[in-house]
Amino acid sequence: MKKLTQMFVIVFMLIMSLPNHSFSQTQQEEHTYIVFLEDNKSINQVTDYDIEIEKYFEVLHAIKIKTTPSQIAQLDLEGLVNEYEIEKEYEITSQVTPSIFETIKLTPEVRSQYTGKGVKVGVLDTGIDKTHPDLNVAGGVCVVTASCGKDYSDGNGHGTHVAGVIAAQNNGVGIVGVAPDVELYAIKGLDESGFGTTSTILAGIEWAITNDMDILNMSFTTESDDRALRLSIQKAYNSGIILVAAAGNTGTSDTFVNTVMYPAKYPEVIAVGGVDESLRRMKESSTGPEVEIVAVGQYVRSAFPMSIDTRDGQQDGYMNLSGTSMAAPYITGMLALLKEQLPYQQNEVIRKILTDSAKDLGAVGKDPLYGYGLVQYPDKLSANLLPYAYVKENKNGKIHFQFETDSTTKSVDIAINGKQIKKNLVDYQFIDYMPKGTYEYHFIFNGSTDPKEVKLPVTVAGPYFKDLSAQDWYAPHMVFLYERNILSGTNNGTLLKPSTNITRGEAVALIGRALGFDGTTRKTVFHDVGNQYFASGYIQSAFDRKILQGFPDKTFRPNQPVTRAEMAILLANAYKLKLTSTQSFTDINENVTGYQAIYKLAEAQITQGYPDKSFQPYEYMTRSMFSVFLARAENPNFITR
Repeated sequence: MKKLTQMFVIVFMLIMSLPNHSFSQTQQEEHTYIVFLEDNKSINQVTDYDIEIEKYFEVLHAIKIKTTPSQIAQLDLEGLVNEYEIEKEYEITSQVTPSIFETIKLTPEVRSQYTGKGVKVGVLDTGIDKTHPDLNVAGGVCVVTASCGKDYSDGNGHGTHVAGVIAAQNNGVGIVGVAPDVELYAIKGLDESGFGTTSTILAGIEWAITNDMDILNMSFTTESDDRALRLSIQKAYNSGIILVAAAGNTGTSDTFVNTVMYPAKYPEVIAVGGVDESLRRMKESSTGPEVEIVAVGQYVRSAFPMSIDTRDGQQDGYMNLSGTSMAAPYITGMLALLKEQLPYQQNEVIRKILTDSAKDLGAVGKDPLYGYGLVQYPDKLSANLLPYAYVKENKNGKIHFQFETDSTTKSVDIAINGKQIKKNLVDYQFIDYMPKGTYEYHFIFNGSTDPKEVKLPVTVAGPYFKDLSAQDWYAPHMVFLYERNILSGTNNGTLLKPSTNITRGEAVALIGRALGFDGTTRKTVFHDVGNQYFASGYIQSAFDRKILQGFPDKTFRPNQPVTRAEMAILLANAYKLKLTSTQSFTDINENVTGYQAIYKLAEAQITQGYPDKSFQPYEYMTRSMFSVFLARAENPNFITR
């Protein structure tokens, strides 16, 4: 043991006497990396390695850091890294020409109907000149430097030119864009020289995702596959954004060589090539199997910042440029017109409409020079659509669904949480009423082919009542009346008391509110209804309209519970129901007071009676049952629910 101890001391002294650099890493050059972290890892775990994080992309869960290859390898070895890539530089492609609207079937009739209104379009470029009289910029961001913030002014002109092709205003001066009424956003990811980096492009894409862009135009290119860019593109596409990019201006006479640039080369992106006014491929337009569609891209006249409009000798705020960068915004504009009409269709559906409508050029079918062909406004939309259901309104318990159907759809069946509530609906919308909760709606689109199904989860924020559950079959009827301000809650609005008997005064008040009667409390013709009684105004209004008469002793008995027969009389009179045929109930005949009113309710399908074919005319009504009858009288859709 003593000899071992002596040996350890000698070895330790030898180690300590060695030069320090013999145990340090070989000097390595630092690079700027874009690092996508594993989903379960945090940026704090990276800082533990004394690495400074220059930028964090929250949506993408990626960071920008400056470090050495060995440190990156160590992070990867520790399981922190999903993907990493050295930051690259990007530059704008050389220019492209504008196409003639008639050539792409943008007729005056089409342009008078559709202008891109309500569609959010982001232009990831050198910025946009928001002072240009032909452009209406809704907002934007600058991500070129940490300090430029919202200063997305364009010192290069490329981004403004692209924006003009898409959205120049139809204001009688200058030019008009394909979709002049889009919500146009400037995302400045390239500087005044037309250069950007991986991190600026990623920041721009992240901004587009966070701010819910519908379409993103990217008229910039890079030669090599950038894994960081690829992952961000995938995130943007999965979020629903339609991605458009210039194919590049690196084409050669050898059209068998793939010269398509990134990001257009990624499958999630619509790669746009350029043609001249004769619809022949521009010699510089990149070629390859990724080319999806083409537009005119030669000598395109569009907006240009006045301050730098000195190249053509006319400082008028307009410039002719050429290149696939100029073709891409024509595609973006056309997509905006389609998105305006189909706001809830998925990006791949609208993309397919675009390519299916293209005018075939070159070799028959899709080819590496022209893709599917020249962009065209489609003759028809319905043949390309997928049946789709979306929520148009979700407020105060009212859920308004809208449908987009394909040409084969004949009717729609609807279920909620597995229970069918509607069958063979032929309308293009459906309105439901539910209390607070989360529900899964299931829509089956019936047609000549196999039924198509759409599942749509919906969260309803309110109303909430302690004594009303979504499982209660009468819940939609009561929520309907509540949403219409016909039925109010009790106990500070927390209770509806559905099982409590409803009084005659309460019943008339509900009918009066539904029909818009004057409910101002006032003197009535009845001895037992004072002018301070809450329903006195409704009772007097109903009496004036001959909806009710009261009892022979000139009383109304407002606090007496309502029977089913009395309910029938009130509703039949209030809604002027007709009687053309006698319905059959085992306990209803001419000796029953209100028998004709009961038959009228049955004929209007407001009631079907009990399963034993009885009506039970003298049974008292609860608040829930009266709500069901009133809701059916007000809204026929409840009859077939």
